Amino acid sequence: MAQRPMSQRKEALNMVEKESGLRGYLVRPLSAKLLKPTIPEQSGILNRDMLMDISGRGRKRQMKLAKELGLEEYPQPAGGCKFTDINIIKRFNIMIGINKNLTWTDLELLKFGRHFYLGDNFYFITARDEAEVNQLYTYSKLGIIIEPKIIPGSTGLFINYNKAEECAENITNENNIKYEEKLKLAGQIIARYTKGCQDGREVKMIYIKDSKNILELKLSAIDEIELNDRRM
Repeated sequence: MAQRPMSQRKEALNMVEKESGLRGYLVRPLSAKLLKPTIPEQSGILNRDMLMDISGRGRKRQMKLAKELGLEEYPQPAGGCKFTDINIIKRFNIMIGINKNLTWTDLELLKFGRHFYLGDNFYFITARDEAEVNQLYTYSKLGIIIEPKIIPGSTGLFINYNKAEECAENITNENNIKYEEKLKLAGQIIARYTKGCQDGREVKMIYIKDSKNILELKLSAIDEIELNDRRM
């Protein structure tokens, strides 16, 4: 109860019951004694005396309970669900709009990096530091890794969320102009975050698919206005 100021107030808890159609049946064992008795408690299915009355954002009582139950490994207290973050919600809405078959892997991508929607169901994520570069590489099978060939800079993951039958990823196909344009746009975003490339100089980008270099393009940084228009 009241562990999260936005989602665990009484009003919010009541709304969850109403919207789920389970009014009277949702039991919150750690704070049940602070709330009205539920139907399972009233019917004797649950013993209300065994439930708790924890309230507030402290974790001492929960940690004490875990110790009493012999639980030594559990997630450390954190800042709450990342999907209450307005920026992550914005990314999620874009991603679900272009990919109706989201997986947990797709959702994991929402939690780090800079995100850009390139239009036409093409999505791009760039790393902000070395730790995020390593994270991106763990998802490399989802798309194409893009990074500067020589000059230090960011690394990005280019993902095509078009349907498989529409996803002709043969970059030598002259008819696939749209796909090539998006690859170039992604490379220009990386150039924006490459050392010394904000002054109009071009830098060579390498495109990596399945651990193989499939393309090299010499590109200048994206225009700042367009960068902000694409940013999510």
